[in-house]
Amino acid sequence: MTIRYKSIVRSFYQPLLVSMLMLWMYGCASSSATLEIKKPVSGSLSEYRVVAVEVPADSRKTGNPEVIDELVGSVVANLREAGAFQKVYSRSATLVKNFDLIISLVPTAVLDTEIGQAWFGILAGSSTMSIDVQLINGQSGEVLGVATIEGTSAHKTTIFTSSSMAQAIERISEKIASYVVQSI
Repeated sequence: MTIRYKSIVRSFYQPLLVSMLMLWMYGCASSSATLEIKKPVSGSLSEYRVVAVEVPADSRKTGNPEVIDELVGSVVANLREAGAFQKVYSRSATLVKNFDLIISLVPTAVLDTEIGQAWFGILAGSSTMSIDVQLINGQSGEVLGVATIEGTSAHKTTIFTSSSMAQAIERISEKIASYVVQSI
């Protein structure tokens, strides 16, 4: 009777303990980005060839400057990868002054609640970033379209993956590039 009891306990608790360990290590993965159009794009962006991505100086006060720079770099990389424009630059990292289209990123909220580098799995935090995206004619200064994009990454930091803020940035930059390319 004792042997049977031990095998029942072992067969029940071993999978339970393994499941709990996996949940602790990998966490509950959810990462997403949403798009809300504030002003539909007027016309088509197909005539624009040289594009600058910028964060206005007065908007850099919201959030960590390194995070903002990472976002701009990620948006530039995603737009270049999409191949929809001849040239895409970070406005702060180039000497080029004449742009056909300016994509202005205005951070409205940056919330990074990661507990710390030592925590992962279900103990890790989450990150949320909200960005107002303005598509501006580089020659006339006319605002062609405005959207708000919010990216969230929750409990995704593990010992095997990057930080949740990096994942929120990735989701937002993908959504921004998609929004711009679909407006062509």
